[in-house]
Amino acid sequence: MVKALRKVEMRALLAPAAPDVDAAAIQRELADIDAKRIHYATMLADDEMDDAQFKAANKRLAARRAALEEQLPAPVSPVAQRILDVPPETVANEWALLDQDEKRALIDALFTIELAAPGTKENAYKDWRKRIVNPETVIVTPKQQGKVA
Repeated sequence: MVKALRKVEMRALLAPAAPDVDAAAIQRELADIDAKRIHYATMLADDEMDDAQFKAANKRLAARRAALEEQLPAPVSPVAQRILDVPPETVANEWALLDQDEKRALIDALFTIELAAPGTKENAYKDWRKRIVNPETVIVTPKQQGKVA
C-alpha cells in the first residue's frame, strides 16, 4: 500500500481535479435555488400556484441544482489530506500512524476489492486457523482517474 501511495497517479485519485469553476458563485446559485423552492412552496400554500405549476417549477429547479452540484469539486477526506500533505518519501511513516478504519478508507479510495467464490473453506484460506486469506480468492484492481468503480 505504501508503494501505491508513493505513485503520482495513485495520489491523484485522492485529490479531486482542480476544475476551473467558481465554487463560491455555484454556492450562491444553489442558495438562490433553495430560496426559490421555499418561495414556490409558500405560493402553493397561499393558492397563488397550482400543483402542476409547483411540480414543474420544482422539477426544473431540481435539475438545475443537480447540474450545479456536479460542477463542484469533490471534497478531500481528512485521511486523504494527511497523505497528500506529506512527501511521497515519508508516506510509510504517515501510513503507520493511521488506524485500521483510516487505512481501509484509503484502500477503498484507491482500489476495488472483490472476493471470488472460493468454493470451499479450504480454498478460501491458506491457513484457516490463522485466518490467512488465499490471495487467489481476492481480486484487487487499482481505480483509475476519471472512472468510477
